[in-house]
Amino acid sequence: MAKVRALFNPNMVEAILRLHPSHTGAADHWLWEHEKSGSFSIKSAYSFFKTILESEHGESSNGAVMKKFWTALWKLQVPHKVKVFAWRACKDCLPTKANLIKRKLDIEGKCCFCQHPLEDLRHVLILCPSTYGFLRSRFAVLQISSFLTTAMDILFKGNFKDLSDFFLMVWAFWFRRNKMVHEQIALPPQQVIGFAFTKKLHSVVVRQQLGNHISKNMVYIWSPPPEDSLKLNIDGALFLFKQSWYGHGFEEPYG
Repeated sequence: MAKVRALFNPNMVEAILRLHPSHTGAADHWLWEHEKSGSFSIKSAYSFFKTILESEHGESSNGAVMKKFWTALWKLQVPHKVKVFAWRACKDCLPTKANLIKRKLDIEGKCCFCQHPLEDLRHVLILCPSTYGFLRSRFAVLQISSFLTTAMDILFKGNFKDLSDFFLMVWAFWFRRNKMVHEQIALPPQQVIGFAFTKKLHSVVVRQQLGNHISKNMVYIWSPPPEDSLKLNIDGALFLFKQSWYGHGFEEPYG
C-alpha cells in the first residue's frame, strides 16, 4: 500500500485501493469496456472515437451559435438600456423574486399580477397571463423552455426585427412589473408596450439624423430676434403616463 501511495496521486490511489483482487488466483488480463465481451474490436473502437468527435463538434457548433446570437443582440436597433436589459435577462441576472429568494432574501415569491406561486424569469417576462397574449399575438410560436432559448428561436427562425420587438416587449413588461412591485402603480400592458416602441423609434431617428458624429458638447444658445420682430419661445415637458405641459413667451429684440 505504501508503494502504491508513493507511485500514484491521491485520486488514483483511492481508485486502485477500491479494486478487489480475484479470489481464484486467475492471472490479470485486459478488458475493453466498450464491448460487452470485454474483447477489443475495430468496430467498437470506431464507434467510440466517432462519439468523441461528434461531441467535440457539437460543443464547437454551439459556441458558434451563441457567438452569433450575442453579436446580433448588441447590433439591434434599440436603445442601449434595452440591450443591457436583454443581456441580463438572457443570463438570468434580473432581480426576479425567484432569484432574490435564492440569495436568501425573506420575501414573498408570488407574481404581483396573477398570484402565481413563484415569479421567475420565464413567468414574469413570458408566461404571466396578464401579458402572454400580447407576445402570442406578435409571435405565433414561442419556444419557452427557457428565456434564452425563446430569444434564440425568435432570431434564428425570424430576423433582427423580430428579436428587437421581442426584447422591447419584455423590457416593457419588466418596467410594468417594477412599477407595480416598487410603487404599487398598475399600468396597462398596451401602454408600456407603446412607450417601449416609442423609445425605439426615437433612438433610431436620432441615430439617422446625427449619424456617428454626435458631440457630447453640443450647446444650444438663445439668440435675440431681428429688429422689428418678435421671437416666440416655446418649452414643454412630457411626464410618463401623466399630463403634458408647455409654456410660451414672446421676446423683443432687446429683451
